[in-house]
Amino acid sequence: DEAAAPQPPAIPEPLRFAQTLLERELHSPELNRTSRRVLEELVKLLAEAEVETLRSTHRTLFAKVSDPGDAVRKAEWLVRDHFEG
Repeated sequence: DEAAAPQPPAIPEPLRFAQTLLERELHSPELNRTSRRVLEELVKLLAEAEVETLRSTHRTLFAKVSDPGDAVRKAEWLVRDHFEG
């Protein structure tokens, strides 16, 4: 028997939705290099369920995104709401 592929760690649904929004935004041609790197870092933290790191860095990371679109603002709201209620 082959071992099942490891599943990504479970994160709450609002954070999963934030991840989806940010992944879509990564395809935007309007992103500058810094914003793209920041979004990639946020997606990585969410994908790897690095919740404690995300808790301590999300404000700083989102602040580095220049001219965030609606999807990024919605993702930021979801993340902040999760941690700050």
